[in-house]
Amino acid sequence: MQTKPNFFSRLTRRGLIRLVLITVSIILVLGIFSAVQFNMAKRYSQRLQYDYEQQLDSLSVYLSEIDNGLKISSYISTPEQFARVSSAVWQNCGSAKGCIAALPTAIAEFDNTYRFLSQAGEYMKSLSVEFSKGNEISSKARKTLKDYSNYASQLCTEISDLRDEMESRNLWDNMAYKVTFNSQEEMDNEYFYSVLAESEGGLSDIPDPVYNGPFSSHITNSSSKYLEELEIIEQSDAAEIAAKVLGVEVDRLTFAGESSEYDKFTSFRFETGLGQYAAITKKGGKVAYFLKESYAEKSSISEKQALTICLDALNKMGYDNLKATHYTTTDSVMTAEFCRIQNGVVCLTDVIKVGIEMDSSKVFAMDARQYLLNTKPRSIPEPQFKKDQALQVLSSSLTMQSVSTVIIPSDNVSDTLCYQFICRADDNTNVIVYINCNTLEEEKIILIDEQSTGVYL
Repeated sequence: MQTKPNFFSRLTRRGLIRLVLITVSIILVLGIFSAVQFNMAKRYSQRLQYDYEQQLDSLSVYLSEIDNGLKISSYISTPEQFARVSSAVWQNCGSAKGCIAALPTAIAEFDNTYRFLSQAGEYMKSLSVEFSKGNEISSKARKTLKDYSNYASQLCTEISDLRDEMESRNLWDNMAYKVTFNSQEEMDNEYFYSVLAESEGGLSDIPDPVYNGPFSSHITNSSSKYLEELEIIEQSDAAEIAAKVLGVEVDRLTFAGESSEYDKFTSFRFETGLGQYAAITKKGGKVAYFLKESYAEKSSISEKQALTICLDALNKMGYDNLKATHYTTTDSVMTAEFCRIQNGVVCLTDVIKVGIEMDSSKVFAMDARQYLLNTKPRSIPEPQFKKDQALQVLSSSLTMQSVSTVIIPSDNVSDTLCYQFICRADDNTNVIVYINCNTLEEEKIILIDEQSTGVYL
């Protein structure tokens, strides 16, 4: 019986040579492609490492400036000088928060650090407003500023030591890879994270004053009225919700325990082991926050489209009656803030923050904790004065661009109804003025830095 010839036996000598050449060429192309990809990944990792080093160095400088400003504030006797120093402290606090956000801190929680930086800057601004009205800064307030200074000094020393140690021991190597692929337990043992966690714990007893701004004790000490009325859900149900927002299968999630959000409500926390996590409230099963991987490179959608996508994503998570109030766009990533609307009034106290990639249209981050803590049905009275009357209070050097009726945090347990005027000054500075709807007093004025990329809506 004759054997049927196989493929290779049927090839001519020329055909066999051609096949070998094609095979070798494919192997060479794949090898070159792999080498190029490897080099690109290596360069990207090196760039991230350099950026991490720069951010930690800048954070140390900002904390030093904050400490210096808080120290000086204890001895200032004139409103004008206090205003200058408070403005510098507020800006440095904002810059320091930006540095922390740019560090590889995704798998750790730094609520106390963010709260400290927010509180110190806003408290200084609040005292400056009172000082400008002729009210003396009390000894109690000055003691609070001194306490803030001590915490800033402590944090500055710890960050400076961390920076020096990371550089001297070359601990930044492979940090980008570790953050992406190592487990939570492995990262907890990293020197970088262990030092930051220790610093975070040292900020657990920061001052808790009452003032006109976010993180004031009359806000942070309140419980979530919204969640109190909702039913407790099972951990398994929370896992289903977390898997949906992260876009993974439930069996890829690891339960990371219950987390206390601002010590006011409890969430189930889940992780994937790849730097992705989500927290679902124990009461009501609301998405408290989540973070996915983000690798945005270039923008392919408009800012208006990005805001629409963010709003749609929030609606699908059960958050409705929202309005975009502010956004920033950096390196093809937009961070937007949405606030709840009630009867046409924008509640600036009820804030949800969202992050979206401008190239893939992927919503990769969300934080609704401030919203969940503050939102509630409010009794909003009719303003005693009309918008046109409030407009007359504005400085003649300001040109109004838009006006909204809003609720802002007050220096007491009640909220304050204001007209928010977004204006342009004669020198092209952007200014936001909040005028009380019932007294026509200027409650708050915000100057927007010329270098700021933020847009207020």
